[in-house]
Amino acid sequence: MADGWGAHIKQWMIDPQQLMAATCLKVPEGSGPDAVSYYGAAAWKKNGDDWAELSEDDSWQYVMKVAADGASFDTYGFPTLNDAGEEITEQLNEQNTTHKVIMEAFKLEEGNRALRLPPLYLAGKKYTYCSWDMREGGIKDCFFGQKEPKCGACLAINETGHVAIGIWDETGGQNPSDARKCVVDFVTWFATAA
Repeated sequence: MADGWGAHIKQWMIDPQQLMAATCLKVPEGSGPDAVSYYGAAAWKKNGDDWAELSEDDSWQYVMKVAADGASFDTYGFPTLNDAGEEITEQLNEQNTTHKVIMEAFKLEEGNRALRLPPLYLAGKKYTYCSWDMREGGIKDCFFGQKEPKCGACLAINETGHVAIGIWDETGGQNPSDARKCVVDFVTWFATAA
């Protein structure tokens, strides 16, 4: 995880108060999960009407499930349903699942809306794929949601593998449209800065 990026993430994606947490990463197309380079994280914590700024170290826990060593991804059991509708526990690692989502996002094409992205797991929560749009500069803007509590994740990726992920929460006064704009704006800038 690279140092110093938390301030950029905070400025672009957290300070506008349209996201609760965000991270950025670089994933070369066709690479394996080990090639994923996380640059930084930033997050807010909302208590009533007060917003508390979190340090970059504290922010990581809001965007990924980190192992006890504090430097790698934790593998953990997540309850899900199998094809027969029975509840099972699936073992997953968020670096691997995020990599899988990103590799599938590279395949999204304007003329083919049938492709569905797998779920995105962030900080122990599952976000289900909803939709995507093509933005200026070849940026793919992907939206993932949760029903309860009403929140979601936005993932934007450009053609060179610059990725930003933001998490919004309706109880924080946020909405998907503004959250997606913050994430897309950051990826547009990120491609020129990284």
